[in-house]
Amino acid sequence: MLTTFLLSSTTTYFILIFAFSRGVLVLSTIYSLFFILSWRYIINYLFLRNIINIKSFRNLFERRVAVIGVDEQTINIAYEIAKNPYTNINIIGFIDYDNNILNKQFLGKIKYIKEVIKKNKISEIIIRENYLDSNNFFEVVKLLKGSNVIIKIIPKERNIIISKGEVEQISDIELISFKASYLDHNKILFKRLFDIIFSLLIVILFIPIILFLFFYKGINKFKVWGAGTNKIDLYYFKVNSRFISSLPMLLNIFKGDISFVGSDIISCNNKNTNKILIPGLVSLLDIKMFKNKDKDKINSYYMQNQSLTFDLEILLKSIFGA
Repeated sequence: MLTTFLLSSTTTYFILIFAFSRGVLVLSTIYSLFFILSWRYIINYLFLRNIINIKSFRNLFERRVAVIGVDEQTINIAYEIAKNPYTNINIIGFIDYDNNILNKQFLGKIKYIKEVIKKNKISEIIIRENYLDSNNFFEVVKLLKGSNVIIKIIPKERNIIISKGEVEQISDIELISFKASYLDHNKILFKRLFDIIFSLLIVILFIPIILFLFFYKGINKFKVWGAGTNKIDLYYFKVNSRFISSLPMLLNIFKGDISFVGSDIISCNNKNTNKILIPGLVSLLDIKMFKNKDKDKINSYYMQNQSLTFDLEILLKSIFGA
């Protein structure tokens, strides 16, 4: 604000047309916005190039980073990032399921990741995408929920998990910011409300058909895999119409066992995939362009891009066979 005052005063002194006019207010506003929005970037730029090297600035801009994985390749990449002179990254240590190679910078196990972050004041987590499969990757993301750390991923080629995000290039290593829409608290709430309201509405509209088939046809059930190791009883009518046969599943949607849109439904007769995404009455795999594609990648893509409008698009396209 002091800088803004000095610049405004100087400008109005030399350019008389601005003196005692609304021009003073306009210039002050412009100067204030410029310095408010840019001061951190300017100081960070000067700090990274050792033009200024004050301890208080170092503490302010230091990026305290923990890396997932204690394998040799991950450690080498971490050290390559840390030695780059144009970053303010400080590799504090490593987190993994176990410290198999007895690394001295091992901070703790993944299941205690929130405690490790708090204890070591970690501001960023780096994950090499090749190191974790999609299930373990999203399990880590789930554990990080609410910890206010930035997740950066070193991507593998031709991946679909990372569909968007800011890219940071450090010593020929790409770091991509990651945020899973599916784990966003507000989106979880809206998705759940959508499931409750519309499952209840459809039941009310089709109650005569549901009662008729219940008493005259009977109801059938089969077990499917839910999220993780959960097993779910799904109910259905034995009729030719897929929509009519699925009406009893609205109860499962209302209860929260499944959703209108989720992952594909897998019978318990098959091997458990231990997925994070709960099953859906329809999934992205029901859309023509995604059929016969890699299920893990498609489900990961959905988790990254999930929204209410995306769910509606998937529902409509599955209904109309798009």
